[in-house]
Amino acid sequence: SLTLSRFVASYRANDAAHAPGLVATSMLVAFLLTLAITLVLMFFSETISSQYFSGSLQPGEVRVAGLWTFLLAMTTVVQGALTGFEAFRQNAVIALGCGLVALLLVLAGPSSDPQWVIGALIAGNILVLLFSGGLLLQRLVPLHRPGIRLVDVAYLGPVVQFGLPAL
Repeated sequence: SLTLSRFVASYRANDAAHAPGLVATSMLVAFLLTLAITLVLMFFSETISSQYFSGSLQPGEVRVAGLWTFLLAMTTVVQGALTGFEAFRQNAVIALGCGLVALLLVLAGPSSDPQWVIGALIAGNILVLLFSGGLLLQRLVPLHRPGIRLVDVAYLGPVVQFGLPAL
């Protein structure tokens, strides 16, 4: 997210046609890394639950944590890109609005049911991702130029160089 914010801001000012490629490459890297983590949590949920949490977490809860991790990571990348476009107000409005929807969902359901609460929070996160992603596409589409690849290996160097230490 930090890397993406920095490079989108830089490319937006100096070479706007390459901003979509940088965003797409960064999102692909984040997607693949997070998907790998999510799949590990999904496929090894039984082992993780029994060996690392002594059964205090059910395998289903570990799977939900994997899904939530995936959604949070993708939302963070999208919001990082929007920060690079200086869409601070839109980011805040989307996060606040979707957070309120999640809160209302939590309050509308049975408060004693943790599955309902987690489901409501995940629904709020999905809303943030959808609205933020839509806003990001709105910003990127006018910048894209024919002949410039959206996903380009040339962007991997800066993404890895500045992104991995930020983790």
